[in-house]
Amino acid sequence: MDNIFNIKRFWHYLLYDLRNARNRYWLSSLILGLIPVSMYVIYELMSVVIAGEWMPYNPVSQWAAFGISFVTVVLNFPVKVYGKLTEKKTGSDWLMIPASAFEKWLSMILIVCIVMPVCIGLMLFGSDAILSAAIPNYGKSLLTYFKDVNRMISDSSNGILSINLHPVLFLNWCENILIFTLGAIYFKRSKAAKTILAYFALSMILTPVMMMVVGSDHISSEDIEWMLNGNTLTVETFISKVNAAVSIIYILILGGLLGGIFARIKTLKH
Repeated sequence: MDNIFNIKRFWHYLLYDLRNARNRYWLSSLILGLIPVSMYVIYELMSVVIAGEWMPYNPVSQWAAFGISFVTVVLNFPVKVYGKLTEKKTGSDWLMIPASAFEKWLSMILIVCIVMPVCIGLMLFGSDAILSAAIPNYGKSLLTYFKDVNRMISDSSNGILSINLHPVLFLNWCENILIFTLGAIYFKRSKAAKTILAYFALSMILTPVMMMVVGSDHISSEDIEWMLNGNTLTVETFISKVNAAVSIIYILILGGLLGGIFARIKTLKH
């Protein structure tokens, strides 16, 4: 058991991994975390140039700032922090670090799925909230929009349908960042581009299969018809089936990605 996981050894390796991630990505994190500020400044400068006055900030630009940060981190973070493991010198040095494959895998998962989204999220939502509180024409913060969306969905369905966006966003983050982490440690060159191509290829193959396996067993056309006719009991049953189907899909996807990353770490040789 000690060869697989030792808490003291894992802690030392996790600290090393965190320092490595900080050294390679702190500047990028700072720039991406302040994108809401940059977007607002650019928007208002363009307003002054074009219209001759400061304009109320467009919520679309707020969402765009978060979208740009999200996509950039997903594409860029795994490559910058772990991409060099496929290089001979860096990979050989990494293999010599006194930690088991499981410990290196666990540290990698914690950093990409927990540490990174917390850090970038605090900067993004923090800068957005400060702008919202300090500048009258900036508008509401995005955290307020999330609450409004949850309330709107609940009110429009008479309380039958309630969606918490936070776990949905977290699972979506994990799925995407793990895809590109696997690509970063698998492909030797053009890591992000090859990962995107592989993702599209696998999606075309696996999506119909998963829909046949999950969809046909859990959600029928009768469920949808009864839901559209407003049958409350059937709506609740339908929602339960949708939740079950989505949970199964996420378990399969995340389980496959986690297993794929661990298998790649186990087979890395230089």
